[in-house]
Amino acid sequence: MKAFGLVGWSGSGCTDLLIRLIRYYRLRNLLVSTVKLASVRDDEGVISMESRRLRGAGCEQAVFLRPGEWHSADEDFSHTDALAALLRKMTPVDLVLIEGLKEITQPKLLLVHPKLHHQLENTQLLATACPNVVGLVAEEPTAGLNALDLPVLKAADTGKIAAFICRTCLVPVKAEVFALPGQHAR
Repeated sequence: MKAFGLVGWSGSGCTDLLIRLIRYYRLRNLLVSTVKLASVRDDEGVISMESRRLRGAGCEQAVFLRPGEWHSADEDFSHTDALAALLRKMTPVDLVLIEGLKEITQPKLLLVHPKLHHQLENTQLLATACPNVVGLVAEEPTAGLNALDLPVLKAADTGKIAAFICRTCLVPVKAEVFALPGQHAR
């Protein structure tokens, strides 16, 4: 299965983008599942609520990782499962979006929220410390972000972000998938 990550500081908008991407792909008949990092503070109620949000957006399977544990509505995964093994156990889909796992080797986008000053100061460090960061998502490109020599995608442009992810992961889709309803892609 193809997999792609979304990472960023807390409050950067990863979960909101994840929901938007799931809806976008589902409207275009692509099947998407998620693996999401859960905080050690998140109890089962929080995980259940997040799972309902993801499934409501069209997610096929939502798996949550809490340090030391895997949680899924479908199956319990032991803490010894590596992400690759977990992906093999999941229901086959077109794309798995992985949120919050900075250390994974899969390609990922780093989200930056301009109102969180510590993010802007530490984005370069995070971008170089995380393996395989292939692009940035921000409200507006800035000189500091442009200095990282990575593509900067506008946070509000879900379609361009979705297309970037599919190109990066080589998800086979027809050009029409990314056309607006009633239009033909060129």
